[in-house]
Amino acid sequence: MEQDGELQRHDYLLNQIYGAVGSERGEGWHDVLACLSRYTDSQTAVLEFAVAHQPAESRFIAAGARSDQGAIHEWENRDPDEIMTYALAPGQIMIRNNYETLGLPGRFQALLQKYSVSRSMTFALDTRDNQQFLFHAARSGLAPPYTADDVERVRIIAKHLSRAIRLHVDMVGATQFSDLVTDLITDLGIGLMLCDSDGGVRLLNQHADRIIGCDYFAIRNGLVTAEDRNAARKLQTLVQRALAKPLDEPASHIGAARFPSAWDDRTCNVGVKSLTVETAPFRLRRRYAALYLDDGMAATRNIQNALQQLFGLTPAEARIAERVIHGIELSAIPAELGVSRTTVRFHIEAIYDKLNVRTKGGMIATLTRTLPFLWDTASN
Repeated sequence: MEQDGELQRHDYLLNQIYGAVGSERGEGWHDVLACLSRYTDSQTAVLEFAVAHQPAESRFIAAGARSDQGAIHEWENRDPDEIMTYALAPGQIMIRNNYETLGLPGRFQALLQKYSVSRSMTFALDTRDNQQFLFHAARSGLAPPYTADDVERVRIIAKHLSRAIRLHVDMVGATQFSDLVTDLITDLGIGLMLCDSDGGVRLLNQHADRIIGCDYFAIRNGLVTAEDRNAARKLQTLVQRALAKPLDEPASHIGAARFPSAWDDRTCNVGVKSLTVETAPFRLRRRYAALYLDDGMAATRNIQNALQQLFGLTPAEARIAERVIHGIELSAIPAELGVSRTTVRFHIEAIYDKLNVRTKGGMIATLTRTLPFLWDTASN
């Protein structure tokens, strides 16, 4: 899922589309269709996003039309209650010659008739969780019928848009996961990456780039491979379990695997969470497996600032909490910090109150749900 130059252009185009859809008076459609004009010489172009809530229903969100000079002459938001009685599978093209028999919304029919549109091609860009994106290209009635070259041109446009949609959903979604944005903002030396049900992988920070570059394991097309085959099988199972969770289920920790290095005595612990993302503006919801990669470098990092920011701990409380996180017994903390047992007990009680827990186990459980540390990495 690398964002090369072509995807950058289409990601820009997708942002233009979002802007046009969200504008009050139709601003932005000129830029959208100008971008599309490099791919098609149709005299009229209609761009439309629709959401299919049922297999045979699609609801319009927006449509725009341009003349052969490239000017926008018409733009409308669709009434969400206006329904089209068709739906396409992703990648499917439908060539239409008569709009009047398709049960289109009246205002949209008027738009097409105004520009003498008698032929169009509809390409289904993407369908996720019963929601559908559609791209339309149309010719005026005076233009010749579509040819095989025209069909291929529209298919290429639609495929580019489809890739841009998927890329944009992943990019936007990375900032909307429950707790994940906190993990990204709070730099703890942990690599973060996402896996989707289509086999796609996205590395979210530089730590993930660094750790993946050390060849502990690899994920390609949804398949986990590693020198340690048992660890690879375990991680494969955890990712599949995470992706199989229902969309409406809260984020949850699935488990962890340990990968030894093929080059030295280091190991990489990989924790797996199951998360659902919902993206704007079309409210697409999708399940992801979030992988937390810890190659031991994070253990030497000072996390006291993160503990203060996330939980409102004082500097003294953060020093104690950090040591508890790293497995130091409460009885050993006074000697390590050079303070009295009474002082440690006072701060522990304050931490318990702020975390709304009453035991050390509850304290650790609360911290582990928020901080991306991997305690349950028992040997495979």
